[in-house]
Amino acid sequence: MVVFFVRGDKKRAAVSAADQAAVSDPTWKTAHVGHVRSTAAWRDAAAQVDYKDLKVRHAMTTDPAYVTVEAPIRDVVRLLAATETSGVPVVDGSHHVVGFVSDGDVASYLGRNESSLFDAALNLYRFVDDDPQLRLARMLDLNVMDMAARHVVAVEPGDSLDEACHMLAAKRIKKVPVVEDGVLVGSLSRRNIVQAAAAGL
Repeated sequence: MVVFFVRGDKKRAAVSAADQAAVSDPTWKTAHVGHVRSTAAWRDAAAQVDYKDLKVRHAMTTDPAYVTVEAPIRDVVRLLAATETSGVPVVDGSHHVVGFVSDGDVASYLGRNESSLFDAALNLYRFVDDDPQLRLARMLDLNVMDMAARHVVAVEPGDSLDEACHMLAAKRIKKVPVVEDGVLVGSLSRRNIVQAAAAGL
């Protein structure tokens, strides 16, 4: 079997200056992005609890950002850049978590080979080396659910923090949503765990 590369079309899709500027602008607004506003006193003082007894609620972020199922990836990229977070949950109209999209998902899309085509007549694969600017423009217009993981790993506020830490390590993930009855109430990241451990020092 022979493999060769086909150079893609050189037409460049323009990513608007407004989109590029918005990535670094923390003041941009959109209807598809929000923050959980919990009125419950979820987070207790981790310094008053032994590490072995810590629960997810002692460490979790109580006002996590999220995007709705209608959001384009453009909004996700802006949010990730503006908040320097590693990922955000996707919620439906009732704030039930239905997906999760991370900076790794974005980077993987941008870094992939656009396509590999099997040519039956020549019995070979042709890899299309497309233009990175075209790839970025296509990605920004995708719906978030085209990229988000639908089988979401999540924890609950009453779960053991130590067990959550083991789970993050085993699955090699940076961050998970915290849910109650499937509804988003917080988020837990590796940074949260380190901060909770340091609180008792």
